[in-house]
Amino acid sequence: MMETIRIRRAGYPIRYTFVEFVDRYRVLMPGVKPAYKQEDLRGTCQRIAEAVLGRDDDWQMGKTKIFLKDHHDMLLEIERDKAITDKVILIQKVVRGFKDRSNFLKMRKSAVLIQKTWRGYHCRKNYGAMRAGFSRLQALVRSRKLCASYHVARQRITGFQGRCRGYLVRRAFRHRLWAVITIQAYTRGMIARRLYKRLKGEYHRRLEAEKMRLAEEAKLRNQMSAKRAKAEAERKHQDLERPTRSWLLLGSGTRKRRFMEICQSLAHNGYQLSGSEKIPVMTKI
Repeated sequence: MMETIRIRRAGYPIRYTFVEFVDRYRVLMPGVKPAYKQEDLRGTCQRIAEAVLGRDDDWQMGKTKIFLKDHHDMLLEIERDKAITDKVILIQKVVRGFKDRSNFLKMRKSAVLIQKTWRGYHCRKNYGAMRAGFSRLQALVRSRKLCASYHVARQRITGFQGRCRGYLVRRAFRHRLWAVITIQAYTRGMIARRLYKRLKGEYHRRLEAEKMRLAEEAKLRNQMSAKRAKAEAERKHQDLERPTRSWLLLGSGTRKRRFMEICQSLAHNGYQLSGSEKIPVMTKI
C-alpha cells in the first residue's frame, strides 16, 4: 500500500483528455467555449492550467492528455467548486433579482393602479363637487337675471297698465263731462226758454195791465177828481197784478227745485255747479 502511494506521488496519477479537461474546468477561465466548439483543445487546456496551477508547476501536457498530480487535481477541484459556487450564487442572485424585480414591478404596477384609481376617484369627486357648485352658481345667477328681468317687465307692465287705466279713466271722464255739459246746456236752454216765455208773458200782461190802468184812469178821471182817479186805478191795477206775481213766484220756486235736484244728481256723480242760478258753471270736485 505504501509503495503504491509512493509510486502515485512520484508519477502523474491524474490524467484527463483535452475534451474532458476543457469541459470540466472551463468554468475557471471566463470566455472559454465548450470543447465541441474549440479548434485548439491543447492550447485551451494549457491556458487553463497555467492560469490556475501556474506555468512552472509540476504538470505535463501530452499529445491527447494532460497529466496532473493529486494536489493539482485537488486545487483544480477547489477552484472549480469556488467558480461553480460563484456562478450558482450569481445565478441565484440573478434569479432572485429577477423574482424580486418581478414582484417589485407587480407591486409598483399595483401601487400605480391603486394611486391612479384613488387619484381618479378623488379628481372625479372634486370635479363633481366643483360642477355642483358651478351649477348652483349658474342657477343663482340665472335666477337673479330672471328676477331682474321679471321686475323690469313687471314695472313696465304696471306702468303700461297705469297709463291704460288713466287713459280709460280720462276717456270715461271726458265722456261723462261731455254728457254733463250736454245735460247742463239742454237744462240751461230749457230754463232760459221757459224763463223767456214767462218774462215775455209777464211783459205782455204788464202792458195790458198798464193799458187797462190808463184806460180806467181816464174813465175815472171823467167821473172823479184826478188824484182819486189815479189812486183808484193803481189799486185796481195792483189787485189785477197780484195773481200774476204769485204765479211767477210759484213758477220760480218750481224752477229752483228742479234745478237743485239736477245739481244734487250731478254732485253724486262727482261734479258740483257754481255760479248764479240762471247760468250754472260745472267744476270738478
